[in-house]
Amino acid sequence: MAQALNAGLLDEIRLDLVPVVLGDGVRMLDGIGVAPASFSAPEVIAGDGVTHPR
Repeated sequence: MAQALNAGLLDEIRLDLVPVVLGDGVRMLDGIGVAPASFSAPEVIAGDGVTHPR
């Protein structure tokens, strides 16, 4: 995702956040310099045990 964001190819990012700790992982937004686009305020949909920012 970082490469697509740096190249200006994303116009929307949707995530599903579930608060579970499983150990090591990959940081999703590592390697992003200055974001080539500005994003509006996120729409957040809260569910039972999950959050969906858009």
